[in-house]
Amino acid sequence: DTSGIPLPDVQVSARILRLPGGRFLRLEEVATTSGEDGAFQISDLSQGVHDVRVIAGDAYRPLRRLIEAGSEHVVLALEPRGPFVAITGQVTDRDGSPVVGVRVLPLGQPKEHTLSDDEGRYQLALELGDGQRVAVRFLHESYRPGRLEITGDGIAIEVEGNVVLESLGPTVSVAGILRDDSDGPIDGEVVFLTSAELGTHYRTVSAADGAFEFPGVAQGADYQLKVTPHGPYLDYVDTAVT
Repeated sequence: DTSGIPLPDVQVSARILRLPGGRFLRLEEVATTSGEDGAFQISDLSQGVHDVRVIAGDAYRPLRRLIEAGSEHVVLALEPRGPFVAITGQVTDRDGSPVVGVRVLPLGQPKEHTLSDDEGRYQLALELGDGQRVAVRFLHESYRPGRLEITGDGIAIEVEGNVVLESLGPTVSVAGILRDDSDGPIDGEVVFLTSAELGTHYRTVSAADGAFEFPGVAQGADYQLKVTPHGPYLDYVDTAVT
């Protein structure tokens, strides 16, 4: 690790990315495991640049490095993860009512995300060392995005983070029909409706008759309707949705 302690039983893998002459290639991955003294060896690699990855469980951060084949001695120092802190809290509206189904997204730690439950409560386990700061976003289609910033102090193992979201106000239904240039219905296409001003994102799929609907859309003036078809059609964007 970064303090010089050898790490046994660590998985090290290599995959060639670039051959001599600059040609790029992707071949099957070759892997090995470090010994008791932390040493590892991967033999019979093709000449060229390899993508080397090291995974050592939850105690250390994964490491990735580009290494030229034929290097006689390579030192890979893994950085220990910081302490994990349990962040618990409740998401409510201005009236104190719990908000269910809020997406709780910590920035920089995308694997650690959750939804608020029937009581508006959530829980996360985040890596948060002394002085380290993490921002958590709270997203719901009917509310303005919320944000919570937490700084680790190296002592606390549990932090409370209650959040109050502001309602987007009255909602409306937005509906339409997808048709091709011969007026035939287009089914099974994903339709997106977004507002940058409100921070809202809606998604639905067109039915067999081409119809689609977004219920419960917050009122706004900058909505964009977008379809990126899988079929033989051009992308469609409408910025006149209000």
